[in-house]
Amino acid sequence: MAYSWNHVAYVRNGSAFTLYLNGVSVATATSASALVDNTNSVMIGYVNYTTTEFPGYISDVRYVVGTARSEEHTSEL
Repeated sequence: MAYSWNHVAYVRNGSAFTLYLNGVSVATATSASALVDNTNSVMIGYVNYTTTEFPGYISDVRYVVGTARSEEHTSEL
C-alpha cells in the first residue's frame, strides 16, 4: 500500500472497538473501562504524543459522535 491513499476508520460502539482499512475490518478489541474526559489534546499524526511525526499525509479527518458506523457504512465512505 505504499504511495497510495487509504481510508482508515476507528469505530467505538459501547465497549467494542473496530479498526477499518478501506472499508474492511482489520482489528477488533473490547474494553470494560470507560473513556475518561480530560483536557489532553487529540493528536493525529504523532506517535505516542511525542514529536515523532507520521511519515505521510493525512487528509479529510472526520470526528462523529453519537453514531456507531457499521462495516457496510464505512466501506461506502
